[in-house]
Amino acid sequence: MELIFITAPTSIIIIFIIFRYEKLRKIKKYFFDLFYVEDNKWFGRFAMYFYLLYIFNYLIHSILIKNILGFFVIISVIIGFPLLYRIVIKINP
Repeated sequence: MELIFITAPTSIIIIFIIFRYEKLRKIKKYFFDLFYVEDNKWFGRFAMYFYLLYIFNYLIHSILIKNILGFFVIISVIIGFPLLYRIVIKINP
């Protein structure tokens, strides 16, 4: 339970670094393309930030407690959530 005080701020800092530095523009473009984030699509932007926060938070938590199963879970989330998001956007644009 105490790990949340370490993992959550660290995840927010990682997301901030990714979206602020110009050298990491390819990563930023990948996530914007993945979630169809356009100029005024607030839902796509919110989903993207929430997804990244969840991924980094879980990944840091798995590293800190040395959980091998956590890496398999995070890989399935990385693959599954964007696919689910694209299906929802195609059904209800």
